[in-house]
Amino acid sequence: MRTILALAMIAVLGGFGVALANDQGRNDERAAQARAISADDMKAKADKLGYDVEHLKKDDDHYHAHLIDRETGAGVEAAFDKKTGELVSVQLARDKQEAGERDEARERDDSREHKDEHRESHEHQERDRD
Repeated sequence: MRTILALAMIAVLGGFGVALANDQGRNDERAAQARAISADDMKAKADKLGYDVEHLKKDDDHYHAHLIDRETGAGVEAAFDKKTGELVSVQLARDKQEAGERDEARERDDSREHKDEHRESHEHQERDRD
């Protein structure tokens, strides 16, 4: 009887411990969200730096922003740490577009080379049959 009572107590206390751990996890998540800089604060920071925020989204660790330099009109892609507001990465939108265009051109070239190789292989097979 004591064994059954002891096992029942362990089970109840174990379940209580799991519930406490889950509550602690939720509290940690809420605290992390409370420490994160708000989207409005990020927009204000960009404004002070001379940028207009065209788009801002938040993921687990960063704010990702598409900014427009008010002085030059140039587009900028930037990532900021969502807890500190520190700039993590930045790239001119033009550079990003040019990189995408280079990738597309490279893919077209690779596709053409593949077609040429296939055609040459097919022509070679045709000659071998004759």
